[in-house]
Amino acid sequence: MTQQAHFPPNPSQQPMYGWALDSRKHPVPISLAGRGAQGYICPICGGPMIAKKGDVKQHHFAHEFESLPECTPENVAKKIAGTWLVLELGERMAHKKPFTLEWQMYGESHRANLLKGVTAIQEHVDIEKTEADIALMQGEKWDHVYVVFMLNLDSKRDPLAYTQFTAQSIPVISLPSESFRSGQVTLKSLLESAEVYGGWWLLEESERLPERLENDPNAIRQILGRSVVQPPYRFWGPLVNVYGQHHVLRVGANLVWLPPELWQIAVGGTRNRMSEDLTITTQEWPQKDGSIIALYYVNLRNADYAVAIRRFRSGENVQANLPAQYRMRRTTAEEVARALIAN
Repeated sequence: MTQQAHFPPNPSQQPMYGWALDSRKHPVPISLAGRGAQGYICPICGGPMIAKKGDVKQHHFAHEFESLPECTPENVAKKIAGTWLVLELGERMAHKKPFTLEWQMYGESHRANLLKGVTAIQEHVDIEKTEADIALMQGEKWDHVYVVFMLNLDSKRDPLAYTQFTAQSIPVISLPSESFRSGQVTLKSLLESAEVYGGWWLLEESERLPERLENDPNAIRQILGRSVVQPPYRFWGPLVNVYGQHHVLRVGANLVWLPPELWQIAVGGTRNRMSEDLTITTQEWPQKDGSIIALYYVNLRNADYAVAIRRFRSGENVQANLPAQYRMRRTTAEEVARALIAN
């Protein structure tokens, strides 16, 4: 029987890990580990790890001995980082401590307790064929998804997946991938650097949109489609402020709330950057009679917005008209929208 000696790896060649398991098998980010502390374990190979929090290199965990090829910092983070967040949130929920998110939405500040009414916290949840890394559930049977967290530890993650949640009235908290992967995190720092999608679903009833402002994606599609069913088969209009809310489109008697995120959910389309200041999102809806409804969302300097819609007859070429002068700074989004559907 031959025994092999274990030698510490060359420090200059050691991977820097952001995560490890403690002696109780609980995940620990390097930000919460003691300097020089031992007793940590790699969640992949089970080998011993040590916390290195010196003054030169970025703070990190390191294997005390040689690690396996699959023990990459990325794999270690994917293995246990989400579980750490579930345990941290679960402890706050058990002690009835709030977990307050603060975020900006269209120039206004909002706050929400993400644990309000939450009865369960689940990891790797399939919601309409899209996986949420973590889901906060409400209801006695845990049957209502209140909010989901996306950790972004998988480089193959499709950002469009967020719209699969927000279209179902589920807000998304997107966490910073690099700081999360490196373990340089605390609960507070995660929320401070998180991005919020569909944040309007987190607002209290008193803060939400007035009932007259339509924000249901299905209803929005119907309203926009009906706007061009009769001659001249064209519609355009600016997004204005109504009831203190930005991005409101008047379509006949309807008031439609259409910020860029909600347009992407209800209509979708391709973003076309026409100039430094002007972006136009285009979409086409083929109809049963062979006609095509073309929709345009005009974003000028991220401050001025408008919508244009035109129905093209069966066999008619779908085309938009945008003379060069409408790309100049002195124009308005409404002028661009009107030009897009002009003959």
